[in-house]
Amino acid sequence: MILAAVALVAITAVASAAVSWHFSSAVLVPEHSDWAENVTVKGLSPGRIALSRSVSTQRPGVYGLNWQGGHAIVGEVLSGDAVTVTRRLNAENGYLVAGMRVALDSAVYAGDPRQSLGLTYSSVNIPGELGSMPAWFISGRSHTWAIVVHGINASPEDGLRVAPALHRDGLPSLLITYREDLGAPKSPDGLHHMGLTEWRDLAAAARYALSHGARRIVLVGSSMGERS
Repeated sequence: MILAAVALVAITAVASAAVSWHFSSAVLVPEHSDWAENVTVKGLSPGRIALSRSVSTQRPGVYGLNWQGGHAIVGEVLSGDAVTVTRRLNAENGYLVAGMRVALDSAVYAGDPRQSLGLTYSSVNIPGELGSMPAWFISGRSHTWAIVVHGINASPEDGLRVAPALHRDGLPSLLITYREDLGAPKSPDGLHHMGLTEWRDLAAAARYALSHGARRIVLVGSSMGERS
């Protein structure tokens, strides 16, 4: 009986370790594939779109809607039934018809600041300890700069949600990349470190800002960007 109990504890421990390893690896290994097109367009009318009902399509907020060759923005939930959710449809760009499969994207906007928001910007490169890291710079009248840090596996596009508010307040904005981002240097072991090493790239961005006219810095982060 005692041997059986010990064996059961050992098996449970091994199973728990395997599950923990699997899910930790899923988080730490960079993943930059497109959002899954797992939502079906059920119907369209001016300013409205009906989507297949799911947990994601019922969530409040504003989201990007992506499909092959197109992008739109969906807003508030207007109505729903047992199989569909109807939401506000804005900024449609591309061919979209009922029956198509699309993806909801929390980044909302697609493209650079000029394409998506009409904001003038410049592409800059920030020197970091692993190499050059691309960033978008949106100018402003203030000497207080905002450095916008996106979440895990995302991109500077994620920061476009807050860019208009920062621009209205006159803050120059630096929407950065960090190690393991597309176009940025890889980390030595090829893994994310949940801010434990990525903060060094944020520090490099702060040094860049201070050497280019910033007197004060405001950090704006989302998800893992808050930890960096």
